[in-house]
Amino acid sequence: MNTATAQIIARGTRRRRGVPQSYELYRVSMADLEACWKRRAELPKYAKTYLKPGAEIIVGRRAQFEAFAETHDKIGAPWVLFVPYPHGLTVKFLDGRHRTAVLRDAGATHINVQTDAKSVKNAREAGVELTPTERGD
Repeated sequence: MNTATAQIIARGTRRRRGVPQSYELYRVSMADLEACWKRRAELPKYAKTYLKPGAEIIVGRRAQFEAFAETHDKIGAPWVLFVPYPHGLTVKFLDGRHRTAVLRDAGATHINVQTDAKSVKNAREAGVELTPTERGD
């Protein structure tokens, strides 16, 4: 997947079915999301939740998403929580970390995520900009 394709897919992320209605769709920079994700992995309990470039935790998940992305220009937005810890803001993926990693590795600079009001408050207090969006247009 090239960078242009990754940008289109990340911009076209939409609400996922099954996510609580109180969760809204927000656009966030991949750099901010990545920093929060790495920070969470610094906690021993969560060290294995971070996907380094090219890595996967569930065998075949990257290839599965890459094949899906070849025929679709929209994906379900990752479902995340922004959680403050003493060492800084972290992100907890409830769904979508492999999709996020593939798009990050392909060069996407922003992605839409679904999150709750408390997470939005936590992120903004930590200086992470979340922009409300309908579909990421």
